Amino acid sequence: KESTNRPLNSLNVDEIGTLLTNLHYTSLVPIFEQNEYDGEALCTVESFTDLDECIIQAIPKMKQKAFFNKICGLRKNGVELKFLDPDYEETTSTKGSIHNSTPNSPTNNNTSTSLNTTTTQNTTTTTSTSGSYDLTTPTGCVAALKAATTATEKHDLVVTIFKLAAADEHMAPLFKAGVVPLVLNVYNEVGTTKLTKCKCMGVFRNLSVDKRNRMPLFEAGVITSIIDTLDSGESDATVHATAALWNISLAGGDIGAKLYNTGCVPSVLKVIRNPSKYTAPSLEYGVGALRGISADDDNKVKLCQNDGIVEPVMSLFKGIYLNDQAYNGARANAVALFRNLTVPESLRGPIFDAGVVELSLSVHDNSSTTNIAKGNSIGVIRNISVSKSLKIPLYNTGVVPKLVTIANNSCTEAIENAAATLWNLTITDVDTSTKVYNARCIPPMIKILQN
Repeated sequence: KESTNRPLNSLNVDEIGTLLTNLHYTSLVPIFEQNEYDGEALCTVESFTDLDECIIQAIPKMKQKAFFNKICGLRKNGVELKFLDPDYEETTSTKGSIHNSTPNSPTNNNTSTSLNTTTTQNTTTTTSTSGSYDLTTPTGCVAALKAATTATEKHDLVVTIFKLAAADEHMAPLFKAGVVPLVLNVYNEVGTTKLTKCKCMGVFRNLSVDKRNRMPLFEAGVITSIIDTLDSGESDATVHATAALWNISLAGGDIGAKLYNTGCVPSVLKVIRNPSKYTAPSLEYGVGALRGISADDDNKVKLCQNDGIVEPVMSLFKGIYLNDQAYNGARANAVALFRNLTVPESLRGPIFDAGVVELSLSVHDNSSTTNIAKGNSIGVIRNISVSKSLKIPLYNTGVVPKLVTIANNSCTEAIENAAATLWNLTITDVDTSTKVYNARCIPPMIKILQN
């Protein structure tokens, strides 16, 4: 009988995400999404050392060899079709990055996804005073929380659910068992402590890692509680709230418009405007949430003109925050956000005037910046170079020699964006075109063609 297995190298980023989820490697999905690793990329893994360090670190040490062996098996035997079904058991599909470009005026809209890791702790087996329940299972935890009567019982159960929801295999079953309304009730009860509310946010954060839970979480009304947490100023809870919001913003469909209409943006900006009060992850996830919301075309202009997000995001990366490695994630999300915002013609000028070119170049040149962030940073400049009125002002920033250097030696996407920007700048006038030529842009173009 002819095999119906799919060759591993034929899978796109979406299908790899579904495969990883169905194989219970959900924590790896954001890494594969962010780096756009597809099946062809996985087929290049010949030894354990070929795996990226970020992948190795995301897998428990005792499971690393098993993951490598799984890749080898899939490469040899192909992938069973059931593992590519988003509805297989309690699984979830994932969505990779979107890149739209036009040949004559190269411009990109990057909406690549988040990297929000869950808290991994062991779940405790115990019984509730309201009855006997197996707290190692989603149904047992939900039943116990439903029966709980005291604040102490509810707190302990929310903590247990928070831990349980960190495991890939429990995310969807917990949601299906009805945990969200119960946790929302605990959060909203009069007298609920700050610590318990923090753990409630942690539950929503962990559940939102599973893509299938994201839109249902929104529909269940968790955004109101997330906004309340952001407005409270509680630092620990804000980490969970911003992470959950960022994940939910990646649900797809019309989630961007729906989130914007909840009024959550001003609450996120409260966090971004007070970087000294919050941790680096809160800032990373907060900017990530704006990045996700900005993927909606109608939101781009609203975010800039109605909410004024450009100035606070730009100011976040001045002074001590510019080179501190702790803020790598926030800077990466910032350039991705500005890459989205510079897609509309009307926004490019104000964002250029705010100094985004300097920010983008500083992010690219930082030694700890990831390749995806390097690509996005030059993608911002590429978008700006499309506008006829900005070509000469962009040239006057002194960016051309730096673009030539990048086109000669950087990651693939940054090279592509640098070359596209140089192309755009030559479509100006003879004088500018000659200046671009004199910057010795031809050798790196030949190098690109040779590779």
